[in-house]
Amino acid sequence: AKTVMGDRLVLVGGGDALGNWNPVENGLELTTTERDYPLWKSEPVRVHSSTATPLAEYKYVRLTSAGKTQWEFDGKNRCVPGECTYGNMLVDDGHFGTVSEFCAFPDGEKEQKLLRDRFNLQPIGDGLRLIVLGDAAAAGHGAPSYEGWAAGLGKLLQDKFGYGYTNISDPSFTAENAVQMGLSSMLPKPVP
Repeated sequence: AKTVMGDRLVLVGGGDALGNWNPVENGLELTTTERDYPLWKSEPVRVHSSTATPLAEYKYVRLTSAGKTQWEFDGKNRCVPGECTYGNMLVDDGHFGTVSEFCAFPDGEKEQKLLRDRFNLQPIGDGLRLIVLGDAAAAGHGAPSYEGWAAGLGKLLQDKFGYGYTNISDPSFTAENAVQMGLSSMLPKPVP
């Protein structure tokens, strides 16, 4: 969010963990750095699992140095969908005042594996198996409900050809890792 010196940005929503819609007294303070600005972030927020959909509703509020309270928009709230029960999640809400599709990804190896594995498919009959080894994008980071391009490709290949699909991607995977694993023949070659 764009701010001026002295402004504060807070997260506020329903329930005690999110400040009970009281930004001035209970809002969760967001922080930024000179390097990260205009990206702001909060400390971890624990939203308890429940059968409710959505799990939580919230908004961002700018508290100006002049004492004014500026809600990011009237009406529609941001929300954490009920299917987001994979443990620790990092949420990317995009821009202040713009609600886009909920985008979150697991914050931890165990949570990443749980989400990634739910898209794995068994081959039909004698179908082949596609194994995806890649970086954060291949693992589904940044995609709604973690269903990235690789999961979509796996589903398409199963529907069309009966292929199985397994994603063993790792957000920290690099080309150097591929070489160390003996997979250098699979890396793209520079064009002369």
